[in-house]
Amino acid sequence: MVAQPVLVVRSRPRRACRNIVVATDFSNAAFGALLTAAAFFPASPLSRFHAYEHPHVAVGHDVAIARQFRAMAEEDSEAFLRRFRAGAVSVPPLQTWIEHGNPAALLEELVHARGIDLVVLGARGRHPIAEMVIGGTASSILRELPCDALVVPAVPALVSERAD
Repeated sequence: MVAQPVLVVRSRPRRACRNIVVATDFSNAAFGALLTAAAFFPASPLSRFHAYEHPHVAVGHDVAIARQFRAMAEEDSEAFLRRFRAGAVSVPPLQTWIEHGNPAALLEELVHARGIDLVVLGARGRHPIAEMVIGGTASSILRELPCDALVVPAVPALVSERAD
């Protein structure tokens, strides 16, 4: 049996989703979430969101190290986008946000600031419900989100390409 995406509804919909963001960590689960969002919402502009943290936060703020981590996140983002464009049947316009910090907190801020209707995210667990119960980044994001979320299970064929 193939696991299906799960829609987590926070409030009664008043209109169709117009502002959709895909949370990504550049994993295969995130790749599947982006493909699913493009397939489910072909007429809607999509945005990508990535939050990164680096281990030197506790030691102090080193500008050079911070720039290196930002550059790595941007390079990973571009590679991820090239992979998506190669595998997608049609590619919607994509705005990208890359931020340093806690993914759940930053995504919550983005939802409020940009009026996001729906967040799409990939779950690496065997089933989206199991992922929510067990924990992980997807689970912490779901706890913080004030908007609806579409949780997309990882596609086994995509997962086997790279260990997440």
